[in-house]
This record gives sequence, C-alpha cells and structure tokens, in this order.
Amino acid sequence: RTDAHRLPIKRNDEIGTLAEAFELFRCDAIRRLEVTAELSEQKHFLETIFDNMNDGLSLYAADRSLLACNTVFEQLISL
Repeated sequence: RTDAHRLPIKRNDEIGTLAEAFELFRCDAIRRLEVTAELSEQKHFLETIFDNMNDGLSLYAADRSLLACNTVFEQLISL
C-alpha cells in the first residue's frame, strides 16, 4: 500500500536501523510509482499529438534509419 503511514519506531538498535532502511525503501518505491505514472501520462499526451497532427512527421536515427513516423507521413511517402 502506498497510503500507509510511517510507524514511529525510535530505537537505537538493529530493529531501529532496519525500520529506517525499510522506510527509505518504501519512500523510494512510492516515488518510483509516482514517476512511472507521470511518464505514462506524458507518453500518452505526446503520442496523441504525434498521431493527430495535420503534418507528416518522421524521426530518424543518426544512421538514417526511420525510428518513427505518423500516419500523415506514411500517406505522403506512399504517393
């Protein structure tokens, strides 16, 4: 669960050290989930723009191989 609150464990022994480490791992996992969700939203947004623009658009690698293109570009090169 990402909505769980931190348990207040204040100990100066191995249990306290483990509790602190667990809390760091938990916070890191929550942040990774948040970043993944944000990236997914951005990806969907950019794909929507790419696929629905009126101009043909293509993206090439340094070796001139085609990496991506939209449907308008496909229609232009098939003429």
